[in-house]
Amino acid sequence: MPYLEHDGVTRELPQGETLVGSGSEVDWRLQTINLAPRHFTVHVDTTGATVVTPVRSHDVDVNGTPITGPRALAHGDEIIAGAGIFAFRESLEAAAASTAGPAGTAYLIDIGAGLAYPLTDDAVTIGRDPANQVAVRDTAVSRFHAEVRGTPDKSGFVFRSMGTGGSAVNGTLVGSSPRQLAEGDLVRIGGTTLRFTTLPPPSILRIVAKGDVPASPRNRQSAAIQRAVESPTAGSRAPAAGASTSGVSGRGRFVTAALVVTGALLLWLVLYGPRSR
Repeated sequence: MPYLEHDGVTRELPQGETLVGSGSEVDWRLQTINLAPRHFTVHVDTTGATVVTPVRSHDVDVNGTPITGPRALAHGDEIIAGAGIFAFRESLEAAAASTAGPAGTAYLIDIGAGLAYPLTDDAVTIGRDPANQVAVRDTAVSRFHAEVRGTPDKSGFVFRSMGTGGSAVNGTLVGSSPRQLAEGDLVRIGGTTLRFTTLPPPSILRIVAKGDVPASPRNRQSAAIQRAVESPTAGSRAPAAGASTSGVSGRGRFVTAALVVTGALLLWLVLYGPRSR
C-alpha cells in the first residue's frame, strides 16, 4: 500500500481517491500550509499505481515541475502544494527505509534548481561567492551569507546567518544566533528557498558534493574582462625587445622642424626687418 509523508506524518493511501486540502469535506485536512479547501487528489488503482491530480487550477508541483493534469507518481517523488511538501512512498517498508536513511545524513533541497546539498559535521556555507558549497547567484545575497553545521553532540543541525541582507527560517528572520533546524524547515536566502530534510532526496535531484559547484558565469566573464584591461597596462610599462621607437622618432622630427622655423625667422629679420636711419 502506498503512503504520503508530510511534516513527520506518514499517511496510508487507500485504494481509490484521497482528497487533500484545508476544507472540512476532504480526506486529509491540513489548515496550516496555505492549501485550498480542495487542493489535489491522489488516486490509487487496484495494482497500486498512484496518480496525483490538481483540483481546478490550484498550484501543484511534482519534483519542482508544475502540473496541470494527472501525473503518475514514483517512489521518492515530492508533491508541492501551497507551502507543504508531501513525499510519496510506494510501501511502508520503503517509507521506513527512507525515514531511517544513512546515519547522520541530512540535506538542503533546492527544488526549483533540482539540487540536493548533503550536510556534514563541517560547516556548509551559503552565499554568492562560488567558493560556497551552496552558491546562490543573487545580488541581494552576501558573498558568504549563512552556514549550516552539525551540533557538537551530533544530534542535529543549526543554521546561522552571516549576511547583511538577513535570512529567514519558516518566514521568521534569523540573525547570527544559531537556529536549530527541524524536518521540513524552509530556509529563505534572497530569492532562493532551501528545505532542510533528513530524508534521502528523490532520484530526480542531483546531489551536489562539496567542491562540485562551478564558478558563476558572471565571475568568469568579469575575470576575462579584467584580464583584457590589465594586459595592455602591464605591456605599456616598458617596450619589449625589438619594439618600434616611433614615439621617440616623432619627438626628434618635431625638434628639427622647430629649429628650421626659428632659423628662417631670424634670416627674415636680418634681410627685411626695419633698419635704423
